Amino acid sequence: MKHLHTIAAAVLALAAAASSHAAVITANFGGTVTDQAGTAYAVGSSVSGQFTWDTASSQFLTFTVGTYSVASGFTSIASITPDLSEALYRAQVSPLNGGSANSTFALDLESLTTWPSSDAIALLTNTSQLSTNLDLASLPNSAFPSFFNFYSATAAGTNIQQLTANLTTITAAVPEPSSLALLLAGGVALVGAKRLVRTRRG
Repeated sequence: MKHLHTIAAAVLALAAAASSHAAVITANFGGTVTDQAGTAYAVGSSVSGQFTWDTASSQFLTFTVGTYSVASGFTSIASITPDLSEALYRAQVSPLNGGSANSTFALDLESLTTWPSSDAIALLTNTSQLSTNLDLASLPNSAFPSFFNFYSATAAGTNIQQLTANLTTITAAVPEPSSLALLLAGGVALVGAKRLVRTRRG
């Protein structure tokens, strides 16, 4: 029985480590187009976007706005300004790195007062802050409304497509334990059940 407790403790430790280091957070957001060029979205229309962030690699896995998506090989930025007033999430491909595309996708979350910390990823799942401290254009005294946008062009600056939208909604999925943690926990339960059967037979 003592051996079983040791195994259980080890598995729980592994599960905790796995769940804290291998989460993928998905953020969904929507807004109203305020400016556009070369897209199918008219000013005043609604548009939605989404990105997934891998906490293990600190990189975006995807970043889209409407039907547009950032090209492969993008750099990832998720940060809060030193004054804690702005949280910026950006995926960018630059022709300076030798590519043929120039594209930037961004979500900018502005605060009414300040954000509680400089952890931009933790902010995504802070439902209290996002519901009470997010500056939106719909607020009467909004000074710097939150927004999202994308810019896409060739390296030569042709075939420009760009869009900016005032943010109206944002939700993010709270990270769940990884499948490895769940598998290990199930293994402990199975070992415990077998031991219980053996004890009863003995």
